[in-house]
Amino acid sequence: MRDYLKMLAQRNELTVINATVDPEYELAAVTQALQARNDNVIEFRDVRGASMPVVTNVFGSRRRLCEMIGASDGNFCRRWTELYPAATAGPLPTAAAPAGKRVSGKLHDLPQITYFEKDGGPYITSALFLAQHPDTGVANLSFHRSQCISDTELRV
Repeated sequence: MRDYLKMLAQRNELTVINATVDPEYELAAVTQALQARNDNVIEFRDVRGASMPVVTNVFGSRRRLCEMIGASDGNFCRRWTELYPAATAGPLPTAAAPAGKRVSGKLHDLPQITYFEKDGGPYITSALFLAQHPDTGVANLSFHRSQCISDTELRV
């Protein structure tokens, strides 16, 4: 992610917010206001109560989505279809873990954002889940809006 953000910054496609923002409503309001101007990725470097930055709008443009999966002709659907067989080829080797290792931590250490007044509380908006069938090893990767209910449990 760091390399990707660095590349976006070099192309002036990254908006960096250094001011402290509140994760309850303010971060969402700033994101919405900036999205009205352009489709830049937004990095909030100082989110109140968070020990790490928050990055939003990563999937905010079709062009970026195509770039991420190597759809050089802009045809996302065709490229996705080409990639699909590799994604369903079978079990993932254990070494496929990010950076080759497993990291444990507490879910509440991750920044959680409250977007709207009637939200049920703060959420991790685009959490990536990797689930693997215990017998076949077949894996599924999906996005979910998730709410931490403890340091080890999420409500999906």
